[in-house]
Amino acid sequence: QTLLQRGFSVRAGVPDLGAAQDLARVAATYKILSNDEVKRLNAVQSPFQDAESIAKAIGNATKVVVTVGATENGPDAQVSTSDALLVVQAAELAGVSHVAIVYDGTISGSTYNVLDGITSFFGNLFAKSQPLTISDLIEKVAQTDVAYTLIKTSLTEDFSPEKAYNVVVSAEGSNSGSGSSSSEAYKVPKLKIASLVADIFAN
Repeated sequence: QTLLQRGFSVRAGVPDLGAAQDLARVAATYKILSNDEVKRLNAVQSPFQDAESIAKAIGNATKVVVTVGATENGPDAQVSTSDALLVVQAAELAGVSHVAIVYDGTISGSTYNVLDGITSFFGNLFAKSQPLTISDLIEKVAQTDVAYTLIKTSLTEDFSPEKAYNVVVSAEGSNSGSGSSSSEAYKVPKLKIASLVADIFAN
């Protein structure tokens, strides 16, 4: 919605095209989206199968944003770091000029609990494929020819108390999230992150 309000034409890759079209109709009916914005919104079905199929869904788009998170692939399914890498690889195939990757800054760390090691061991033993760590994702993205921006955050809903929190830009290499307040360091509502992505793509 933020990108549409800024004048962008948006192609949204969705897991369920029918549900997305229904949602767009509701948004138009209740004036959440204007008629002009609805015309600039194109939902395409795009499961996270392989880079080639995602590239077809991207089409001639010049910029791509992907968010790693628990409910970012429909209301119930997550977008993993491995999924995000597929999107970046697809963007490279499609000739996209810029990719923004939004990820939760809390998922890359350990709680240093003894159960972490046990959970990790059995997870690796029984899982078909383990998602990449954030460090692995960044390393693999850096090996592509796509220009990229990484946005580390802790996404909160726009109606949460954190809606008053502001975006804070830190110097490259700094670690403002360390220490006892790390759980609070990156909390920003989704709407402000969307606005930041729009600013990045516009400039």
